[in-house]
Amino acid sequence: WNRRMEFEIFWPIAMVFRHTHEFFKDKIPQVAEYGQVQREYAATRMAWLNDELADREFIAGERYSIADITALCGIDFGRVTGQRIAPEHAHLQRWYERVSTRPSATA
Repeated sequence: WNRRMEFEIFWPIAMVFRHTHEFFKDKIPQVAEYGQVQREYAATRMAWLNDELADREFIAGERYSIADITALCGIDFGRVTGQRIAPEHAHLQRWYERVSTRPSATA
């Protein structure tokens, strides 16, 4: 599950940042179209994760795990480029609110 969160959530969101954000302008070759494709892909993967969370509290099952941490980092990183949890993704939002209030998430 952690690898899924890396490849399906964190990495696409990171690619949006890398290819569309001013921070990387003149530092690396940016391909804005690729950044947009990754934005759309990340949105579909967040929808998938929402469905996965419909019947469980945490990503990998009954306990908080590195998969939750990786997904939380990815979703938090999305704020930099405006990648947010869609309003209709209630399960993902519930999970996000729960894991975001853990002491380790606010450290």
